[in-house]
Amino acid sequence: YILQGADHVYREIVEEMQEGYITLSKDGVILFSNSKFAQMLRNRLEKVIGKSIYELLSPSEAENFRRSLTSADRFKREFSLIAADGLSVPVLVSANCFFEEHQFAYMIVTDLTEQKHNEQKFMHRVFDQAGESIIVCDVTGCIVRANHVATKLFGTDILHRAFDHAIPLFKEKDGTGFVIKDAMHGNISAMETQYTTRDNKNRTFLISAGVLTGMEPAEILGFLVTLSDITDRKQAEKELAAVNHKIEVASIAKSRFLANMSHELRTPLNAIIGFSEVLQDKLFGPLNEKQESYLMNIESSGKHLL
Repeated sequence: YILQGADHVYREIVEEMQEGYITLSKDGVILFSNSKFAQMLRNRLEKVIGKSIYELLSPSEAENFRRSLTSADRFKREFSLIAADGLSVPVLVSANCFFEEHQFAYMIVTDLTEQKHNEQKFMHRVFDQAGESIIVCDVTGCIVRANHVATKLFGTDILHRAFDHAIPLFKEKDGTGFVIKDAMHGNISAMETQYTTRDNKNRTFLISAGVLTGMEPAEILGFLVTLSDITDRKQAEKELAAVNHKIEVASIAKSRFLANMSHELRTPLNAIIGFSEVLQDKLFGPLNEKQESYLMNIESSGKHLL
């Protein structure tokens, strides 16, 4: 009686849960499911019980699920289940595995659809409100998404075109063409590139690019590219360099002028001072008091000017 009562209460609790609940056999067959889990899959409960969990997962995710199920007593991971209508349902699976004795795995499955939807809305707003060009490419290098800044700069027709052809960029350091798949060999950070617009104006961009990975690091989904327009900054740097060059030229000219003036003034001044001293020494005859006074003024003024 106690066991039957406990079992009844247990089943009532499981049915009232807001999350899905399933029990799996070691080979992945669903032995028990509550109604919530069947609702997630948009299917009837009798169609879910007895089904293999691997039929509800894509091949790559099925393999990941199998490894998690057989290699750990507990795990908590995100997966995508395939609903009866063929649509994907993102879920968080929290599992306890008891295969040694009972040959069962008990799992709580949380539907992440609304959470993922809200995250996507938030990310889309961040994506489109960013001040830099942000472009997403698939594994072939084809552009699948571009934010508002990117389409304003490069045009809306860049979508679904190869990045290298839609936005031809040339490396500042050697003039060679930029290739998006170079990011496969390592992240590209703040590389200066040149771009010629459709109206034949040159613009300079700092490009950063890296691979987008899936849940497994080895799973490459595509590329994420950011482009910062630094044309105005480069122009300001050129103008500043031109001003500095003019200042340097003016400084050199001033130095030359002062050197020349010094040379031109010293020669006659030395003569004036020298001859005034000779006259003061009375080598050419006696001087009266007024003449000596004038010669002293000539000498002192000459030395002051020198």
